[in-house]
Amino acid sequence: MLIAFCIQQYFRQGGQIIRDIANAMGDVNSRATQMVNSQTTLKKELWDRKDFILKQLEMMTLDMKDKIRSITEDVEYKVGKAMSEEIRRLSVLVDEFNDPFHPDPLVLNVYKSRINHHIEAGIGSNLKTRLSSDLQFNIENHEKEMIERMTALIPAERQQISRVSKFNLYSASTS
Repeated sequence: MLIAFCIQQYFRQGGQIIRDIANAMGDVNSRATQMVNSQTTLKKELWDRKDFILKQLEMMTLDMKDKIRSITEDVEYKVGKAMSEEIRRLSVLVDEFNDPFHPDPLVLNVYKSRINHHIEAGIGSNLKTRLSSDLQFNIENHEKEMIERMTALIPAERQQISRVSKFNLYSASTS
């Protein structure tokens, strides 16, 4: 009887050990399932965010290409208009030229070269003065817009790094 009692006690202890192990395995399995589910959800969120950002970048790229095209057309129009005005002012540039005229063929070639240089320099300087500030203003506005739109795609916790980079980019472009 003592032997039967000892065997029965071993069976009870073994059964309890098996139940404890089964409970522990169930807990591990439950936590693992929860982790898999949360990681799957996180993975889906990250893929969705990546797809959203890619679509936004594509839209931004197309928009910026349109703006560049618009700036190019605007610059072409302004250059054409400014060139027409400079051609109308050509007589003023010629009148401002002070070198003495001499009919000798050797001196005449030097005279032509100098007057051409004077006119080119005058027209170039006037065009640069008229057009560079407008162009620079347009480029800076579009650059700021692009930076703001790109910054909006960056998570808030990383935007501080972006602001530092944006400042460095802006500083480098204005130097």
